[in-house]
Formats: sequence, structure tokens, C-alpha cells
Amino acid sequence: MLALYLFGRLPKWVMAVYGYAFAICAIGWEIWYTYGLVGGLPVNERRAPAISEAIPLHLNWVLTSLFDASICVIALYLVWLRRELRPMSAGLDLSTLNRAPRTESSEP
Repeated sequence: MLALYLFGRLPKWVMAVYGYAFAICAIGWEIWYTYGLVGGLPVNERRAPAISEAIPLHLNWVLTSLFDASICVIALYLVWLRRELRPMSAGLDLSTLNRAPRTESSEP
């Protein structure tokens, strides 16, 4: 994804969404879960020894957060793809949402 961004194939806002999703995943879930904060299990109690040898403890939460943020970007892409294939032209008229409500005049 970084290569697509560097070659100008991704808009800046996609990388911003990816960065925010990474931060939310890392702070909101992975650090709490990996390090056993606020009642979570410490990583050495819940991971298999083979995984602990393959992926160091302090690298695990970064990789997992990157993966979780990628899922968020994939979901964003699927929503965009669905909108491109079938726009929401039928249904809500979103142009009326910004208008002030009409008031009936009291003139006879």
C-alpha cells in the first residue's frame, strides 16, 4: 500500500484513514491486549511458544495493528466499490439535508 501511495496511485486521505485506523487499533486494542493492561492476559500466558519465538513480543502488537488497519482500508474500498457500481440515486435525496426547513407564511 505504501508503494501505491508513493507512486501516486492512492489519494492522501486513504493513507490518513490507514494511519488513524492503525492508531485506534494499536492504542485501543493491541497494547491493552498484548501487555495485559486492564484485566487482559499477558502475552506470555496466551501465545504458543512457537509463535513467541517467531515474532518478538514488542513487534507483535505493531504487526497485528497494521493488519487490523488493513482490514479497515479493505472495508473502505468495498464500500467505495459498491457505490461506484450502484450509486444511491434511488432513495434519499441528500441535497435537501443542508437546506433550512420551510416555514408556512401566516399571510391570508
